[in-house]
Amino acid sequence: EHFRKTALVQHEISTTRTVLRNLLPRHVIGLLEQAAEEASAPPPCDKFESVSILFADIVGFTAMSAKLSPQQLVDMLNEIFSLFDRLAMKNKVYKVETIGDCYFCATGIPDRDE
Repeated sequence: EHFRKTALVQHEISTTRTVLRNLLPRHVIGLLEQAAEEASAPPPCDKFESVSILFADIVGFTAMSAKLSPQQLVDMLNEIFSLFDRLAMKNKVYKVETIGDCYFCATGIPDRDE
């Protein structure tokens, strides 16, 4: 029983790390992991004066997806999100995630990974 619980906890830790790596910039993950290894308090939060967050969601997506084939739906999302990706790279916007039909990005945050 103890080994099963330990394995379950390790799996949850791994899952959490994967999610964080997909959402946070590398320098933030490094600071969080360092704080965890040292068993210290998390590092202080950064403050930025001018940050914009974009959640772009396709209006009517559910109804639209019912009318399209799976391949048409994937092709449409790929076309839209590829355009967003190109614009994000061109304008140095940090892409946080795409979740279903939602594109999540932020700008005004310095990139310390460069």
